[in-house]
Amino acid sequence: MSVLRSYRSQIVDDTKMGIPDVHIKNLATQSGTTTNIDGHFNILARETDVLEISHVSIKNFTIQAKDLTGTLTTSFGETLNEVVLDPSKKKKSWLKWLAITAVGTGLLLAFSGSEEEEEEKVKQVIL
Repeated sequence: MSVLRSYRSQIVDDTKMGIPDVHIKNLATQSGTTTNIDGHFNILARETDVLEISHVSIKNFTIQAKDLTGTLTTSFGETLNEVVLDPSKKKKSWLKWLAITAVGTGLLLAFSGSEEEEEEKVKQVIL
């Protein structure tokens, strides 16, 4: 059985810029780390351990610790053409609140004034 040792590397994009906040997880020990602002990281691993590399803007991949020699270059993953936000649930609750408020306000107005005015206002609210 091999011993744990510290592996140092850097993860960069196609332009050789370091990628910050990339997650590196040792799948054997379940320990992990993240890259610094320049894409550099250290992780404890055995040479046969598999490391999972993940980030929101790159395609996830795995690599054996013994293959961490020098700099790792990765391409950005697929980009989204569009993002669709569906506020329909919020809109429905907003409409319910508006309807309840309108009815409540209408009823309050209906019961302020003379008896004939009240009767006419109640008819308007109901219709």
